[in-house]
Amino acid sequence: MTQSSGKRIARNTTFLYMRMLFVMLVNIFSVRYVLKGLGVVDYGIFNVVAGLVTMFSSLSSIISSATLRFHSYAIGEGKEEKVSDVFTASVNIYALLAVIILIAGEIIGVWFINAKADIPIDRLITANWVFQSTMISFVIGLMTSPFSSLIFAYERMHVFSVVSVCDCVLKFFLAYSLLYLSGDHLLWYGIGLLFIQSLSFFAYLITSRHGGGEYYYKKKTEKQLYRQMLSFSGWTLFSSSASIGISQLVTMVTNVFFGPVVNAARAISFQVISAMNSFTGNIIVALRPPMIKQYAEGDYEKVKHYFNFSNKAVFYSLLLILLPLFFEMETVLRLWLEVDDSQTVLFCRLILVYALILSLNNPISIIIQATGNIKAYSTYVEIPTLLCFPATWGLYALGMPAESAFYVMIVAIVASHIIRLLCLKNVFPVISYKDYFVHFLLPAIVILCIVSLCLFFIQQKIIEGLPRLLAILITNSLLLFVSCFVIGLSQTERNALISLIMEVMTKLKIFRWTS
Repeated sequence: MTQSSGKRIARNTTFLYMRMLFVMLVNIFSVRYVLKGLGVVDYGIFNVVAGLVTMFSSLSSIISSATLRFHSYAIGEGKEEKVSDVFTASVNIYALLAVIILIAGEIIGVWFINAKADIPIDRLITANWVFQSTMISFVIGLMTSPFSSLIFAYERMHVFSVVSVCDCVLKFFLAYSLLYLSGDHLLWYGIGLLFIQSLSFFAYLITSRHGGGEYYYKKKTEKQLYRQMLSFSGWTLFSSSASIGISQLVTMVTNVFFGPVVNAARAISFQVISAMNSFTGNIIVALRPPMIKQYAEGDYEKVKHYFNFSNKAVFYSLLLILLPLFFEMETVLRLWLEVDDSQTVLFCRLILVYALILSLNNPISIIIQATGNIKAYSTYVEIPTLLCFPATWGLYALGMPAESAFYVMIVAIVASHIIRLLCLKNVFPVISYKDYFVHFLLPAIVILCIVSLCLFFIQQKIIEGLPRLLAILITNSLLLFVSCFVIGLSQTERNALISLIMEVMTKLKIFRWTS
């Protein structure tokens, strides 16, 4: 990793972490106000209705990953003209995809809401209106992707951070306003989200034109590029379908078997995993473009270095938040949402286990996408995930409890990770299983066990409440830093960390002296 690329990644990661901390803090209160403003039943209804649209909008990731991959690859090759070709092709493909999903959404979504979903009769009209506003929001968000992809490809993370923070603040004020608005809060919330999505579209449209390289929409683009992007996207469809099955389809079948109240508990747990994914995503977003660019340049050793670094950075940074949440979930939910039921606590703890294993997949997926050899990857790796929906449905039909879905998810993600490693070695032989196990996975498991045992001891010795939460937060942070430094990092990485700390301390000393 060169000094300039390292500084760029560090700068981008800093922007993204600052964004993440702010967004997480604001979202904590936003979800609380949404739950209060809508009530448990309407909150469950909204997540069922929004889940239908999310099911369709998840298909946008099919083109999104292809767009970012081809943009980053073109920039890595130094072919600016090709960036315009990719941009043009992505806009056209997104427009076609929007039309297809709109038609499918209007047919399937309206039928499900009115014929299958467990929604009170007096809320059906509102649910239909919210579905329509959410579908329009989806189309606008879909057409935002070509512009946001350019911002990511050129590694302008400060732009993304500013726009997403503004988006988050607006959603917070919308959630807070539900406490004081008169009328149908569920309807107002759907319309408000549509307005905010429209503002985000114009923000990305404007900011992508400044400092994002020279690109423009072309009247004609090579058909070969369309074939390449659609081929890449076609195999990604399998992964996206699996993702839909494990989240949105299971949410709908949970609504059918258990009703909107249990769906509300499930929705809260998915707010937790959303926060976890946002946390780890900051590192992945910063590393994805340079990894793809270095692969395009043929510097495979540097790609391997990025891979090793990203595995450790993602896993250990996630433990910083995940372990205190796991041990103190009752207290966190009580302070956060004033929720105090055992089912929601169990859902949230299980989703944290799933999130920790899921985080290990991101670095692997980046390299696979960079190689472009995703046929076998997409075919085999998502088979366990695709089986989640029928397995959950079968368990529910046999009378198993609602948390069965989460156990199925955990088993599936473990199986998928093993398959991912096998696929990675096949397309990128530079990676060593021995290095992965000895230098990352084994130390990570040891650190996880050591810290967890210490936190469990504290949990047993201190009465539940805010003092115990603070004690676990402080202990977790200190233990993780020491154990990661001693066990988790290599000697080279320890030396680099010491140099970074000394550099920061030196700069702070100079700043104080000059002031």
